[in-house]
Amino acid sequence: MNPSDLVFDGALWVGVLLAVLAGFVSFASPCVLPLVPGYFGYLSSAVASDGSIGTAAEGTVAQRRRLLLGVLLFIAGFSVVFVSVTVLGGVFGRVFISYADIATRILGAVVILMGLAFVGVFRRGVPLWFSSSC
Repeated sequence: MNPSDLVFDGALWVGVLLAVLAGFVSFASPCVLPLVPGYFGYLSSAVASDGSIGTAAEGTVAQRRRLLLGVLLFIAGFSVVFVSVTVLGGVFGRVFISYADIATRILGAVVILMGLAFVGVFRRGVPLWFSSSC
């Protein structure tokens, strides 16, 4: 059985389980994991108003609420940014799909021109065949 069949046609709990697993894998990736100590350090220093960092057992209820609020705002900020980027990417993709043929031709010509410039056909913006010194 294909994993996409399980997600789209199977039980909802299978999809939720796969989403949690994918979230854990992305959290443990080499790109994100080095950021976690700095993130926790920033949040724990935001709890103590006098600049001292205490343990969780020493914190008061107000400090724990402030920490929880900081965590929730951090997660909300990332969520808003990434959801917005995804939605805008989908909107731009939908708009530009109608211009795919002309965009392919124009960008193909740009790639050809850049390739010619790379091999030296153009020198300082002037084609070699217009140059007087060869």
